[in-house]
Amino acid sequence: MEQGITNDAGWVLLKWTLPRPPKLVKIDGTDRVYTFTYNLHVCASFVDPQDVSRMLTVKEKICNCNNGTYKLAFAYANQLDYNLFVYGNREGIHQ
Repeated sequence: MEQGITNDAGWVLLKWTLPRPPKLVKIDGTDRVYTFTYNLHVCASFVDPQDVSRMLTVKEKICNCNNGTYKLAFAYANQLDYNLFVYGNREGIHQ
């Protein structure tokens, strides 16, 4: 099972996978809200580990057609996504 990349607090970096901008993501039954922001074309947020499995199953409509096409909205961020989002460069170096 994939674990994803975590920060020092143990939260997992998830990226938004759809072409349109994300909205605020509220976890049902909790008071947790996640804001997905862009940095160097990576839209991501650090997410509490207990919410990750639920978020990885969320599907969003990606077109305005009648029948609708749905795709998974979130995925684990890879190392390049992490470096771009956190450090602002491909190498993962503080600047």
